[in-house]
Formats: sequence, C-alpha cells, structure tokens
Amino acid sequence: MSGREREAPFITVVMPVRNEARFIEGTLYSLLEQDYPGDRFEIIVADGFSDDGTRDIVSRLAGSHPQVRLADNPGRRSSAGRNVGFRLGRGDYFLVVDGHCHIPTTGLLAHLARIFRETGADCLGRPNPSTRPT
Repeated sequence: MSGREREAPFITVVMPVRNEARFIEGTLYSLLEQDYPGDRFEIIVADGFSDDGTRDIVSRLAGSHPQVRLADNPGRRSSAGRNVGFRLGRGDYFLVVDGHCHIPTTGLLAHLARIFRETGADCLGRPNPSTRPT
C-alpha cells in the first residue's frame, strides 16, 4: 500500500435520487472511475422509491461494485435522502452528488481530500450565483 492510500481519508458520497434512470449509471461510473483508492470511498444512493428502473440499475451496479449501496428514502425528497445518506455513511468527509451530475474529471475525490487536508476546512460548498451581491 502506498503512502497516499494509507493517508487517504474515507469519503462518503451521498446521492439522493428519484427517477434518475436516464442518468444514474453514467453518474455512478464517473464516481467509480475516480483516481482514488476504491476501498476509501462509498456511494450511498438514497432512492425515493423510483418507478422508472433507477433502483434496478443501482442494484445491478452494487452487485459488482462494493462501493455502491442502495438505501430507501421514505421521505422521497432530496433533503430527506441526504439525511438517510448522512446517517448511514462512514466517511471522514461527505460529498453530495445528484443522480444526474456530469463529473468531468477523475480527480474529484482526490481534489476534495487534498483541499480538506491543505486548508483544514470543516466544510466546503459552492457559491450560489443567485445570492451573490451585485
């Protein structure tokens, strides 16, 4: 095991979804193909009882990728799904990714870990353009 793998924090990716069959497989693969140790992250898909095949896709991928877990989100909404994932997750850090996100780089998880390590931040977020002062 390299020094990088020993030092890699465990990351929980929480993915609240409902009826994302068109996109979920691509989004999951973009996470599974990250340049990050496979045993140092998990993806919890909190499904709000999809009826479009989303659950079948996630279950199939979970069968061949131990990082993927399907969890029920009885609240159905994204906010309730995030709470399900936060309760079940084991991460040192938590990342929320929607089921239809395009992740253009294989470095997302490594960059996240590096930013936390280098800055000592407790939380990271993106700016919300609608709340920026003009």
